[in-house]
Amino acid sequence: MKMIRPARAGLALSITVMMLLVFSGVLIPIAEAEEPTSSQTSGVTVVFQVGSTTMLVNGVSQTIDAPPEIVNGRTFVPLSALVAPLGGQVNYNPANQQVTIQLGTSSIDLWIGNTSARVNAQTMTLDVAPYISNGRTMLPLGFVTQNLGCQVEWNGATQQVTIRYGTGSATPSVSVNYSGVWEMTKNGEAGHRLVLNQNGNVVTGYQGKDIDSGHDFRGTVSGNTLDGWFLPDQPEHKWQFTVTMSAGGQSFDGFEYYSDSPYNLHGQKAGATPPANSAIDTKPPVEKPSNIPDDVKPNPGASETTANFSGTWNCAENGESGYTMILTQSGNQVTGSWGNDGWLVNGTVTGNVLNGEFYKADDPNSNTDFTVTMAANGQSFDGLEYYSNPPWTLSGTKSST
Repeated sequence: MKMIRPARAGLALSITVMMLLVFSGVLIPIAEAEEPTSSQTSGVTVVFQVGSTTMLVNGVSQTIDAPPEIVNGRTFVPLSALVAPLGGQVNYNPANQQVTIQLGTSSIDLWIGNTSARVNAQTMTLDVAPYISNGRTMLPLGFVTQNLGCQVEWNGATQQVTIRYGTGSATPSVSVNYSGVWEMTKNGEAGHRLVLNQNGNVVTGYQGKDIDSGHDFRGTVSGNTLDGWFLPDQPEHKWQFTVTMSAGGQSFDGFEYYSDSPYNLHGQKAGATPPANSAIDTKPPVEKPSNIPDDVKPNPGASETTANFSGTWNCAENGESGYTMILTQSGNQVTGSWGNDGWLVNGTVTGNVLNGEFYKADDPNSNTDFTVTMAANGQSFDGLEYYSNPPWTLSGTKSST
């Protein structure tokens, strides 16, 4: 997610006692907010607790009329509780249900029930839309605060969010370093590899086997939290990623917002730090990217090859049989063909898992990734082919001829 740090313009902004936004017959009050105090002019710290109607503003307890809640892995808070303590302004356009938030030099436009957003005139996409709950407009806390130039820290153990605005430096504080190679599990499934390079609070990298075939990543660190996007330069394909580093700096946990139900993520540092490589920043966009996260296993050298995929395999895609795949394995490298239409196969075996791709030699944009796992008897495999979203199931049985 793009982090926008505005110049500090002070909080000499008077918040109206009550603002009523009316649309579709629903009243959405913006709760009364105190005049910013002298302590607030040097910075504001707001602490929310999920499920609690009490928040802290610069250490002072205040009651809010609706508790923060988590929806699809995102924390939502009432509009008034989020904007007023920071000294911001809210405008509402009932014609298109547009909410505009202004704070300092930053402006955010959101639409009720719509995942489109605009930050300082730049179009962005939310993974979960703003909504109304019990007459209150609920906004995605992370998206709004970070794009207003706030520092945001999430404590997963206590479900507590700390927001800091105007508390010092012009860039978010950074207390961790995400540089390195990370072995990840998604929804408990191991075998995903993420390579990151951090410079200040900016993180770039890729997910996959290497820079050329992996999915680009770009994000920003605030405190101990990394928030970013895969395929950030391709709006129609990109998806969001948010994780929080553990105290020891050797693991992280969080979510990947690829689908309606976010993936649970856990990452463990592999111990290898990638060299500074400008290719991470300059890799051109993939012309025809896979539309789902890249399922890959660790570097082939990390584990011993135990399965042999050589042979002729009778395959089925999404339960439809009649496909033939002919493979030849040399060491942990696999090549071969698929069907009779000129499709080729290239892949790497790690343990009993083959990670590969289908492609046509005359079409560089034809690549389709797949991952299959060999059965214990070496006579069949099952896995996924990432041709579409959701991916296709892929199975094979070894031919006796």
